[in-house]
Amino acid sequence: DPVHTSIARCLAQAEAITPDHHFKVVQFPFNLFESGVALEKSNGGMTPLDFCRAKGIGTLANRPLNAFTGNRMY
Repeated sequence: DPVHTSIARCLAQAEAITPDHHFKVVQFPFNLFESGVALEKSNGGMTPLDFCRAKGIGTLANRPLNAFTGNRMY
């Protein structure tokens, strides 16, 4: 999907390559308009933030002070 990436699939692929993988951090847009990582459940009924917390993956928010919505930047 050009808009979404599955963190679970990325983690599974890293673990399939080697148990000593370096997949440790995920970066995503997170701000007042783009709050899906904290609110939308996927990954077996968990939000992406919950999934990362459960798997020990660090998270970085990009664009915390601006957002893209409705084909506009705010």
